[in-house]
Amino acid sequence: MKARKTSPVSAPRIETHQCSLDVRLEKLSLVPFFQHLSRKTLETVNTGFSAHHFEQGDAIYQQWDRAVYLRILVFGAVRLIHHTEEGKDILLDLLQPGEYFGTLSLFGAGQYQESAYAHTDCCVMTIDEPAFVSILHDHADVAVKLIGINAKRLGRARNTIRDLTTSNVERRIANVLLTLAEKFGSVKMDESLIDLPLSRKDVADMTGTSTETASRIMRRFQQEGYISSGRQWVAIRSREGLTAVMEGE
Repeated sequence: MKARKTSPVSAPRIETHQCSLDVRLEKLSLVPFFQHLSRKTLETVNTGFSAHHFEQGDAIYQQWDRAVYLRILVFGAVRLIHHTEEGKDILLDLLQPGEYFGTLSLFGAGQYQESAYAHTDCCVMTIDEPAFVSILHDHADVAVKLIGINAKRLGRARNTIRDLTTSNVERRIANVLLTLAEKFGSVKMDESLIDLPLSRKDVADMTGTSTETASRIMRRFQQEGYISSGRQWVAIRSREGLTAVMEGE
C-alpha cells in the first residue's frame, strides 16, 4: 500500500459550543473520581471550574511552576512533557477529553513535575485548590476514589520509567503506537488511524530515543505491514504484528 500524500488527520479548531455546559458536564462525568456523581451534583461541581481556550502549541503550565490548579480536558488534545536536567524532553502522555492533569499542593506536590502544552486547539476546565477542597469536603467518596486513582497513576509512571530503561526501542515504539491507537484510534478502511497529529519527534520523545531512530524503526514497521504513516499521522494495520514486537516474539 502506497503512503498517502496528504494527512488523513486534521488538527481540530475549537468552536464556542465545544465547551458548552452540556459538553463540560459530559466530560466531567468521564473523570474517574466524578463518574459516580449524578448530573445534578455534577452541575454543582461544575460551578467550581472555569473554562479556558488554548491554541495549538500554547503552554498551559510549565514544569516547576507552583502547583495551584487541577485541570480537565474538554476538547482537543494536550501533551505532557518532562524536561530532564540533561536538557532532554520526554513526552509523558497525550491526553484526550475527559482526562485530568496538573496537581495541587494537597496531593503533596508543591510544583508541577511536567509541562503541559496544547497539542491541538483545546478547551480546558480549571479548578483551584480551595474550590477542589470544598468538593472533597462535600463528597468524601470523591476523595477516596482520588487516592486510589493517584496511586495507580504513580504505578504507571514507574512502569514508564522502567520501560524506558529496560526495554529496547522497537518494543517501546510498538507499545506507544498500540497505546495511542487504543486512546485515539478510529477505524478507517482496514486500519486504525491514530486520530490526532503525531510526528516522528512525538514518537521519539515518548520512547526516549532520537527522531532519526524513531523514523528508521517506523519505516521498518511500515515495510513489514504493521503501520501506514506520513509526516504527521500514523495508522495501525496489524495490531498482531506490533504486539509480537512489543512482546519480543
